[in-house]
Amino acid sequence: MMVGAWRRNGDLLLVPGLLFGVALLGRALDLVLAGAYPGWPQPMAVEALHVLVLGAAWRMLPHHRVEELAG
Repeated sequence: MMVGAWRRNGDLLLVPGLLFGVALLGRALDLVLAGAYPGWPQPMAVEALHVLVLGAAWRMLPHHRVEELAG
């Protein structure tokens, strides 16, 4: 994330954003299947904040279109 921000390259922010998104979805699935556990809201809030900030940074920094990156 630091390299993407330092180089002002939004493309480098997609991978950490997706990783945080997968972690958030995994926690949400665990919450649904196994139920709540003590302290569950804090890590989910942190991951959701990271996804939002990385998505906003990707949109604001110079980047390629996703179609160009995918194929």
